[in-house]
Amino acid sequence: MHRSRLALVVDELQALIAATARRARVAVVAVVALVAVVALVAAVAGCSSGETARPASAAAPVATAAATAAAASAAASAQTPGETGAEAPTPGGPAWVQLLTHEQRRATAFYAHLFHWTTRPHRWQSSTVPILARAGQPFGRIWPLEDVDGPTSEWACFWPVPDIGSAAQAARAAGGRTMVEPYDLLGLGPTAVVGDASDHAVPIMAPAGADGETSGERQTGEGQVAFCESLSAEPAETARFLAAVTGYTADQPDGIHHQVLLRAGAQVRAVVSLRGRKSARGWMPYVRVTDVDRTASRARKLGGAILAPPTNRAGLGRVAVLADPAGAAFGVVEL
Repeated sequence: MHRSRLALVVDELQALIAATARRARVAVVAVVALVAVVALVAAVAGCSSGETARPASAAAPVATAAATAAAASAAASAQTPGETGAEAPTPGGPAWVQLLTHEQRRATAFYAHLFHWTTRPHRWQSSTVPILARAGQPFGRIWPLEDVDGPTSEWACFWPVPDIGSAAQAARAAGGRTMVEPYDLLGLGPTAVVGDASDHAVPIMAPAGADGETSGERQTGEGQVAFCESLSAEPAETARFLAAVTGYTADQPDGIHHQVLLRAGAQVRAVVSLRGRKSARGWMPYVRVTDVDRTASRARKLGGAILAPPTNRAGLGRVAVLADPAGAAFGVVEL
């Protein structure tokens, strides 16, 4: 059995600290269900402290993404007969998204052709990390994975909070803990990772802008990350924890027990759905498009895959779950 990504990152950081006598420390936990998100954030934290540990990476299996999408598809197909889904979510997505991938160049080209996202290079040690932008506004980045024994390619979503300290305190009051201590992410603001009692990781960010928002939150229209979905064995409990940390309001559609929406006012920010035993517990971004069916077909032609075909979901509208060439799962939602 391969060691967890988190354990590998911890080992690298400990070795680095011993060799260089630096005082920087990265707070991690030994066992984390969502090792992808936590390992990424821990690596970034090391970068911001001047450390030189490199991120881990691997070949591109798609089994986990397929299982995740299968659970999302099952949630969609479980709607009552005649359900066509509510109005699509209004703008207001996560503060920041990050893609961990084994195929950085292919992923960059794939998303550029599919969503017309642009990138600018950001140098980190000997690596170049593309910063994702839409209409000139950065909203995420693509992080390279290089360890052949490492985990699968996947996305992470960071949730905006007014204050990192208050959000961490709310997480503890809700039965959770801080999994990665606060650090600054590219000058965007303090960032941390909290987790609930089952170690379901929730990355958070306190945007540094005067209006308390990131460019990702302000974006609207086609190509915008509208919301993110997470799969949980206990959707109601996971949604309760996320609501406690972010201040969102949990909304469970009538007659739908497998899905909880989290809203900021009228905006759907997150969706927590029931997951299968083999499904991952990571976050999956949904991108707004004008035609879900056409986008799904185009993704396949660009080397991606359709994991859950276009369908209507209660409270969300018409959606599909896709995968990029490295197997990272993401969704699309119709404008």
